[in-house]
Amino acid sequence: MFASVLRKAGIPFNRDDPYIEFDYESRTWKVQHFHSAQKGITINGKEHNMDLVIWSDNDYVAYVEVKDYSKDLPPHLSREFVGRVLWKGVNDALFVSKKSSINRWKILDRYGIRNTNHLLEAKKRKYEYREWPEFVVKDFIEKDLGHSKVKTAFKQVLPSRKAKTIELLMKHRAFNGVGFRFVEDNMGRPKYYYLSDEDYVIHAVYAIFIMDSDLVTVFKADQPLNLANIYEAYGSSADLGSDGSIYICPGFENNSAETLFKNIQFKKMTLAEIFSEYDVDVSSLPIFKWEASAVYPLNILNSTKEQNMPPCVRKALEGVPDGLFETAIFLQTVFKACSIEFDIRGFSEKCRQKIEEFWLSYEPSKTKKDTFEKINQGSRVVIERKIHPLAIPCSMDTLSIKGPKALGTIFHLELCVPDGICHRLRELEVFEYIKQSNASSKSLGKWCEPKES
Repeated sequence: MFASVLRKAGIPFNRDDPYIEFDYESRTWKVQHFHSAQKGITINGKEHNMDLVIWSDNDYVAYVEVKDYSKDLPPHLSREFVGRVLWKGVNDALFVSKKSSINRWKILDRYGIRNTNHLLEAKKRKYEYREWPEFVVKDFIEKDLGHSKVKTAFKQVLPSRKAKTIELLMKHRAFNGVGFRFVEDNMGRPKYYYLSDEDYVIHAVYAIFIMDSDLVTVFKADQPLNLANIYEAYGSSADLGSDGSIYICPGFENNSAETLFKNIQFKKMTLAEIFSEYDVDVSSLPIFKWEASAVYPLNILNSTKEQNMPPCVRKALEGVPDGLFETAIFLQTVFKACSIEFDIRGFSEKCRQKIEEFWLSYEPSKTKKDTFEKINQGSRVVIERKIHPLAIPCSMDTLSIKGPKALGTIFHLELCVPDGICHRLRELEVFEYIKQSNASSKSLGKWCEPKES
């Protein structure tokens, strides 16, 4: 694919297996594909082995990771790639997928790593999805190669991450001044919670605690660690601003994994050893999960009509081509708060039309049954809850509900289109909008009432 892009971009190159060599922007570049067990190229004193390594002289290296999945790629692949790129001191990087929606959780964007992003971006730019990967590679060559955007982003972003993580922990009402556990034993099966920020990046850690102003991340694995596990943990640790990282695990898959673990300066410890060294009982830390707030329906929102809903809700009700489960949770939460029945079947039909319009049924396809089941499942989650959020800010991204801005960013839905009432609110908050809209309707109703004779 890389050679094809060079050819279409009119950039002359020589192909002498296993290299591609070309001149561009006053530099000579070499490109090589490496197999996983193959010894890599050494640049700046570090060995680089990746799907595709691009280098120039001995002072610049870029990584290209290529995936060929036909489904949404899970967030751990993004975290792993960020860990590799950061640890290896890579200048620029590209994460490209030939078939799937790759970057719905935004960690790649935060660090300037170009990627194929969500497939709806391809649609918006009027590309067929099979053409989209080559367009992204061409953009990477023309706009990123040689500019060290990733290295610059790391330097700018990483210093602020610790403060952001502590802020996210302190926002939670259950914060005890020490930290949280993110994995709960649910009748012998682990239940996972995730730490997410306003950029919708999620991290899968076992625990985080603060000790003598140091932020410590704890990871846990039941199987021996491999290189991918360690790079992923390193990516999360760096992005969370960790001062130190601990892994509770049975050992290592091979010598390479153990060597990397030691070089990164992770610690392998048991729960008892953590308690002995840090005086923190990780197993008794509070769980980072849904916070109880309000019982529905909210009296102040009773008798709300759909026309008094904010534009994001009305736009979502027209149907969405992706994020069906999450959008159903959002809409059902709003409707339940207002004592309005949510038309699950009607919404499913509209989503089905959007899916067909935006060709999300390429592979794997979302059938009509899949569509209804996802929406029904999301709706049932809300119906069966006894406690609900007292407010839904536009950017809300919690364990239990995403606001319209979060939905729009992650799934490229573009739901958040503020109107006059939105602009009067200090925070874009859904329930506050409904209160003001209801009040305006009542005032208008009184104004229009006929006067007594």
